[in-house]
Amino acid sequence: VGSESHYSVLFATTTQVQEDPVDEETKERRVRAVFDKRDCSGGGGLVMPEVLPEVLAEMQIQLPDAKINELTGSGVVVWQDLWQAILAQDPAPVTVSTAPPKPREFELIHVNGIEKTNTDPNVSG
Repeated sequence: VGSESHYSVLFATTTQVQEDPVDEETKERRVRAVFDKRDCSGGGGLVMPEVLPEVLAEMQIQLPDAKINELTGSGVVVWQDLWQAILAQDPAPVTVSTAPPKPREFELIHVNGIEKTNTDPNVSG
């Protein structure tokens, strides 16, 4: 925040203020982000079968062994196939919520950049 005479800073001490609220609409994006971290094709939506268990663990998703064998049978796991398997098990991740988002609370810190406006560093409210 700035003006012609000074700058002020407004910040939080935690990165949680930047996180999306956890809801159904963001689940696919979060699951895809975990998948993409191990993508062996540079963003093409492919992971090696040996990393699928760790991908699923980080996503906190459990699939039946038969489905895992089916996904890994071709020697590579394709994002679209994995996502379809997740949806077949639990279609909730794509449910669109019509409810307004819940308000979130977090602490912000404001630093006024005007020099020597207050010689006492303790602010009382």
